[in-house]
Amino acid sequence: PQYAQDLAKQNLDFASEQYIQAYEFFKVGEVQKAIDVLNEESLEASYEQIKNTRKEAARMDSIRRDLEEKSRLQLRQLIDSYTLKAKAYSVGFRFASAIEQYKKVIDIYEDPTNQLPPSELVKLYMEIARSLYEEGKYEDSLDYFKKAESLQKAKGNNDSAKLADIYAHMGMPLMELGRFKKARSTEQLAVDLLVDAEGDHHRGLITAYGALGVACALLDDYEPALRYHQEALKLAEEKLDSLDHDLSIAYDNIGNTYTDLGEYEKARDYQLKSVAIAEAVLDPLHPELAIAYHNLALTYADMGAFDKALEYQFKALEMDEAVLHDKHPALARTYSNIASTYLDMEDLDKAMVYQKKALSIEEEALDPLHPDLAMSYSN
Repeated sequence: PQYAQDLAKQNLDFASEQYIQAYEFFKVGEVQKAIDVLNEESLEASYEQIKNTRKEAARMDSIRRDLEEKSRLQLRQLIDSYTLKAKAYSVGFRFASAIEQYKKVIDIYEDPTNQLPPSELVKLYMEIARSLYEEGKYEDSLDYFKKAESLQKAKGNNDSAKLADIYAHMGMPLMELGRFKKARSTEQLAVDLLVDAEGDHHRGLITAYGALGVACALLDDYEPALRYHQEALKLAEEKLDSLDHDLSIAYDNIGNTYTDLGEYEKARDYQLKSVAIAEAVLDPLHPELAIAYHNLALTYADMGAFDKALEYQFKALEMDEAVLHDKHPALARTYSNIASTYLDMEDLDKAMVYQKKALSIEEEALDPLHPDLAMSYSN
């Protein structure tokens, strides 16, 4: 019969032993033996076994889900641990070690088996970029800021505030690399995006206006620089605590611009405010405190108060030598500033010693066309 012919065509690879035995009887016409093999008791037992197998599968599926949830939690804890370790290194000014930890987190995010959202990579790229900046590796820092920018744009929803934050920080290595016009246009873009997205009273504008003002000053465009710094200070005084470090930076930026404009007493007064806040809130070896000392020293030097200038310059030098690696561009700048003060004091021997120290670092760390290197050669 047709049914027997259809059976003959079946693939028995996945058939049960009971079925195969019955089938062999059926195939040769011994149907009663086939019926006996397929007895009701054994078939019902098979059905019970099937139900038990399904229950076991459900139990195993629940275990799988629990294990997957546990692995996600463990992965999150691992990421948090690496991130905390990186921040701890940063607080201790061990930026190279912090970068290593952030890169381990990036490896975790980039592993497709972990199925993590790539959006978090923007934050990680920013952290590495800032750490590289602190290490004085400005080209590498710029590369990571560009990675953050590209990924933020690739997300489709171009969050203007987040892009503005990227551009505000991206201008910093551009300034250190001597690309002042590019830095200014980048900082202007940060301000424009933030104003469009959040209005003209957003806290982020304190940093953005300040960075734009610094870029303008580097191009000797001091009036716009002062205007942007005043906007930053107005927002800082309005929105920040009186001991907030960003307020200290705002005072320092205005002081630096008044120094550029030759208004040294105004400059000193703002810089003293900056130093007072920085000394109150920052670690005694914090690089930002060293910068505040540097800038106040430059103003004292321009006022002819060379002993006062050297006092702050050597405070800054002690901090820089304790925190920075020996080929850091900021350390070279400290040596160069001390050399300039000794030169103004007509102590040529000491000036030469410190200028040579600066030059030995700059020749290794800076681009051959960098303005700081040109200044050192001139000195």
